[in-house]
Amino acid sequence: MSRLVLVTGGAGFIGSHLVDALLARGDRVRVLDDFSTGRRENLSQCLADIELLEGDVRDPGLVGRAVAGCDGVLHEAAVASVTRSFEDPVGAGSVTHGGTVNVATLARRAGAGGFVLASSCAVYGDTDVLPISEDASPRPLSPYALAKLLSEGVCRAGAFRPADGLSEALRGSSEGGDGSFWGQQRASGAMPAVCLRYFNVYGPRQDLSSEYSGVIARFMDVAARRATARRRGGVDDAPSSVGEGPPYVVYGDGRQSRDFVFVADVVAANLLALDACLGGRRGAGVDVDGAVVNVGTGLRVDLLQIIAEIERLTGSPGEARIDFRPPREGDIRASQADIARARQLLRYEPAVSFADGLAATYRWHATQCGPTR
Repeated sequence: MSRLVLVTGGAGFIGSHLVDALLARGDRVRVLDDFSTGRRENLSQCLADIELLEGDVRDPGLVGRAVAGCDGVLHEAAVASVTRSFEDPVGAGSVTHGGTVNVATLARRAGAGGFVLASSCAVYGDTDVLPISEDASPRPLSPYALAKLLSEGVCRAGAFRPADGLSEALRGSSEGGDGSFWGQQRASGAMPAVCLRYFNVYGPRQDLSSEYSGVIARFMDVAARRATARRRGGVDDAPSSVGEGPPYVVYGDGRQSRDFVFVADVVAANLLALDACLGGRRGAGVDVDGAVVNVGTGLRVDLLQIIAEIERLTGSPGEARIDFRPPREGDIRASQADIARARQLLRYEPAVSFADGLAATYRWHATQCGPTR
């Protein structure tokens, strides 16, 4: 029997791929998106097959309708911007954390059977030990990272212990269970939840305005414009003595490294987590409720390596012109996932190599986005 799954932020980069995968396996899909960053074009291939609700995840009435009758929730909606979180920490946090509180609470009350949160490796901050396991102490460097960490607390009854006055503010009147508000919510309406800490996701449909994980999308845009300039025998945007077309913009020295994970692997992790929440692996005796799980590849690549690989893909190795700029506030020097827990709990295994994922992303970008920006 097919299940009804709500995807919040379902018109976004990752969310729309989740929608496609759910439909492909026979699930029914409801999407909630305010289209602040999501694009209707991302759902154009399946609009007739889904139920689409437009609005804000902070709206209790709308979210109540969105979760009604759902078997599970994949919660992608957030203000996924470090820069915006510094510029407007209250507004961004109210969507990223407050929206999670709203969706998770109402989904529990509606009787949903499972909840998967899109969290972020940003919660780790800079760490001295790589690869990073889920047991590493969080050191968020931005309001965005902090909002994601607080959002995990919504899904981890008994594991989240706010400090000082915030702890008292969240404490319920009853002392049953762990005594916390979320402990009572869990007791009053069981809804297994998994928090997936995404590392740097890339792939088709990624928004050029996205920041750290979106660096590949922006590099692809530069590469497409450079290819156009070469075909025209001219120069786009600015003259260059090395190669043709605009430069690649790099904040810092380019040796910042990331664990770049292709979107299809992130989708697979979400489906595995949802199925585990809904009982797909109960027979194996695996309890995933409240688990925090890294989603990455276990490898890392630096920005200069990415540029070199893109230039190789486009047939112009060694010609790249790079505009180095000062590092950005909240940027992390190195990031690499330990994915042992994902393998153990979810049977997750990344299937797409970086070279293959980059080639697929470039093919999509060249054909879908076009090189005319």
